Amino acid sequence: MAKYRQVHTTFWDDAFVLDLTPEEKYFYLYLMTNNKTTQCGIYELPKRVIEMHTGYNRETVDKLLQRFVDYEKIIYNDKTKEIMMRNWAKYNFINSPKVKACIEKELETVKFQGFIDEYLDELKKHGYGIDTVSKKKDTVPIDHREEEEKNNKNKNNNKKKKSSHKYETCDIDLAKKLFNLILETDNHVREPNFEKWANDIRLMREKDGRTVEQIDYLITWSHQHHFWKSNILSTAKLREKATTLIAQIKGEKEKKVNIGTHQKQNSLFKPSEETLERQNKLEPLTDEALERSNKAVEEMEF
Repeated sequence: MAKYRQVHTTFWDDAFVLDLTPEEKYFYLYLMTNNKTTQCGIYELPKRVIEMHTGYNRETVDKLLQRFVDYEKIIYNDKTKEIMMRNWAKYNFINSPKVKACIEKELETVKFQGFIDEYLDELKKHGYGIDTVSKKKDTVPIDHREEEEKNNKNKNNNKKKKSSHKYETCDIDLAKKLFNLILETDNHVREPNFEKWANDIRLMREKDGRTVEQIDYLITWSHQHHFWKSNILSTAKLREKATTLIAQIKGEKEKKVNIGTHQKQNSLFKPSEETLERQNKLEPLTDEALERSNKAVEEMEF
């Protein structure tokens, strides 16, 4: 089957797309139309391939993928290098035997079971069906089913744990501060999921041992830095790069201390203005005075 990906003309008038930057629009189109895409919207897309196709470096690829994860448009699995376009079935499902057969075949090649489950749930949600849905469920390995059963049994406990570790006001404040600083650089960035961002800040405090003051300093410092302000574009990235940021901050402080010490040492050997003034007032020695001085030196005993 020939692969064509149609983009509707209303794409450019979509409220979400209108708020994207030119770079984000280009990347979003790429995710929907590159030659790795599938009918089901789940496909393998290594970051190295993205680099070759788009010409972006790894840092830019990571940044853009994270943005669309935050926008809740995609899910990316680093382990299997697979991407899932969210809501793909809602807008791209065609209810024909050939298309269904194609989708069933594609789902058999998907490595991450979580993507398959979510896609099948999405089909049910929108009233679509695939004849082999039940078969696909049956082919889930036993260990996956057992894991799913355990997750269901512990659902209530997990909810309690989540509620006990709910983010605090300081977390949401820091998340909003970071977003406001990002807006100063690019005012077209869409508002993120602040609950998710606040939870990242909470994890920095509770899991990583950072204080509120330290996190606040990292946010401020990173967005005053010419490099980091274009790379720290989410709380997840802030948490990931926190150790690197701290090392760079310490390094720059040590440089300032060394420069200050060097300047202080140089100032000890620099003649004062008073000394320079007295030297300027001294009259040069006459030939007669110079001769007397030389004679006095010759007569000195060592």
